[in-house]
Amino acid sequence: MEKKQIIRESAVKVIAERGYHNTTIKMIANDANISVGTIYNYFKNKDEIIDYIFEVEHEKRIKFLNEINEDQKDISQKIELFLDFHFNDLMENRNVGKVLIQESMIPNDRPIEHIQKFLNELPIIFSNMLKKAKENDEIREVNCEIISNVIFHAIRGVVYTLEAKENNSNYKTAKKEIFEFILNGIKK
Repeated sequence: MEKKQIIRESAVKVIAERGYHNTTIKMIANDANISVGTIYNYFKNKDEIIDYIFEVEHEKRIKFLNEINEDQKDISQKIELFLDFHFNDLMENRNVGKVLIQESMIPNDRPIEHIQKFLNELPIIFSNMLKKAKENDEIREVNCEIISNVIFHAIRGVVYTLEAKENNSNYKTAKKEIFEFILNGIKK
């Protein structure tokens, strides 16, 4: 595995356990079994590490959303596919979910590029999906921008609640409930 990825995985683990502000580069290096100097070969500081964590997660979700947006599936299938992807990804690595939630709660506290992209670009893709669904007469008349933010932040709120309970079995129930919630909110 590439060193940068090893550093990222260790950072996710340590930040999930201790929080961003209580995590040091030395703690990440110790968890990764590498020297502090090795981390500085890849990242200037801790902000760059958290930015990279969000960059990877952001790109993963953007790529998936763009792929399903190109398909000829209806909006309910696209939403279900995204929820499956997102929740399965978080169930596989609970620490990622913790970091995504806890470190994006007060995004203006640290205006880190990929935290901002994560919070701003994902709702834009949802909005575009809703606009296309509206054009295809699949959903009722809605303000796509507002509803896309409702969807995005409802998903974040559910993940936040699940991470507080630390129970993977709730992810399946939550995914079903949020899917029903979204569909009931946009159906004709």
